[in-house]
Amino acid sequence: MQSYTIIYQEGVIILLNQDVLQKYYIYLKSELCFAACLYLFLWNSLRYRGSR
Repeated sequence: MQSYTIIYQEGVIILLNQDVLQKYYIYLKSELCFAACLYLFLWNSLRYRGSR
């Protein structure tokens, strides 16, 4: 089961994948990009959940 912690502050999204202990730093300059990345993140989460 995939588990993530999302931290968003000052235009930076930090995704912490608890399973593989990897940190993803995504630097964003607009809320539209933030919304798009969040949508893709949620879509990937649902896809992973559906494949297991």
